[in-house]
Amino acid sequence: MPSTPDKLVALDRDKAEFCYLICRARGSPGHRRAGTSFGVSTLYLAAALRDNGGGVVIATEYEPEKARRARQLPGRGPLPGLSTFARAPA
Repeated sequence: MPSTPDKLVALDRDKAEFCYLICRARGSPGHRRAGTSFGVSTLYLAAALRDNGGGVVIATEYEPEKARRARQLPGRGPLPGLSTFARAPA
């Protein structure tokens, strides 16, 4: 798959809510996800972990600029401390 440094892809609300429901149903203490872009699905997964009693989402992003922006998300918004971002091959 070719690199897409300028393409930001966000899940639409239905898909993000589906991710939330799957995470809640599994009840696992953490998730690893590949590709960050806007971080929408990471926020939904972090919300599910919070609602399950805690945990952490580890999100990776290969593109340096997307990874830089993603690192600015933890600690902001309603879910501080529930996600971490790393620059790595997805």
